[in-house]
Formats: sequence, C-alpha cells, structure tokens
Amino acid sequence: MALDLAAISSNYIANLDDNTAKITWAFNVSNIDGTVCGSCNNTFGFYLYSAPDPSEGTAYGYSLTGGGYTGNRMLINQKASANSPFGSVFNIMIDITNGLGTLPSIGAFKITYDPNTGSWELYYEESVAIMNPMDITNMVGSTTNNDFSNTPLPYLILSGTDTASTFFDNLTVMLEY
Repeated sequence: MALDLAAISSNYIANLDDNTAKITWAFNVSNIDGTVCGSCNNTFGFYLYSAPDPSEGTAYGYSLTGGGYTGNRMLINQKASANSPFGSVFNIMIDITNGLGTLPSIGAFKITYDPNTGSWELYYEESVAIMNPMDITNMVGSTTNNDFSNTPLPYLILSGTDTASTFFDNLTVMLEY
C-alpha cells in the first residue's frame, strides 16, 4: 500500500528537510511466516520513498524492514536503484538483531527524523497485545543521515512479501512543533 503523504496533508512536506519540525511515523505491525515453502520468512516493510514502488528503477529512499532475515533481524536502510539520481546505494543505517518475531508477537514502532540535525531514531517494543506506538519510549537505535532528505520522498509504503501475511495498525504521521 502506498500513500502520498504530501497529497493527504498540506503540513507534510515531501522534502524532509523542508519540514520545520521533527517528523514522527508510528505504527503497529505483526507478521506471519508462510507455509507454502515449508516455513518461508515473510518480510514486513515500511518505506519513505520517491516512488510508490520501491523496486522501480529510479526509486530511492529510506526503509525499515524485518522478518525476512536470519532470526528476527530488522534494518533501517538508505536505498537507491541503479537508475536513480544517486546511482545504486545500499546503506544499513540501523541494524537490530533481536527484533520482531512472528505472531502472536506484535511490534510497536516509532521512527523520528529531525530535519534540523539529520538524526533518525528508532523506537521499538514487542508484546502479544497492541500497544499505542506513540507511547513507546524504548529507543533501539539512532543515526545521522540526510543524503536523500532534500529531495522529494512523498510516498509512505507499507508492505509484506513472501507467501504470508503482514498486518499494520494504528498508523500515525505527526509533525512535532
């Protein structure tokens, strides 16, 4: 699912650095692995991207993905396709080895970006009950990166891949003035 955030709200500016306040994206996600191939790992994805399809040849942006790696690993990446204005880029910004497991585990995620400093923060908690992702305070990683933040990233993409199901809930996008 791809949402054009700039079209939904005039307060959200697609060039992240043009926003005058810290941006917060928060959501819950749960994940089921597939059974068709034995026990295929299903991958969930949260993308802030230049195009509505992250596999598009000219697309670039930032993503949080998990579930499809060894164990319960989760990554925040900076990625660009080969034909993007940046050429081919794959930069792991935050790497969490003990992340979200499969159902009945439900993850609460909060990602923040501060356009004044270029800093990203990832907050994460896991439970078998849905938590309000805006209330979580457990920061599991932070980094600084503003390589794509001065170019349009209007699309928020929520995805699941590999033969099974991914469930998103309680999506919040907020500018903290």
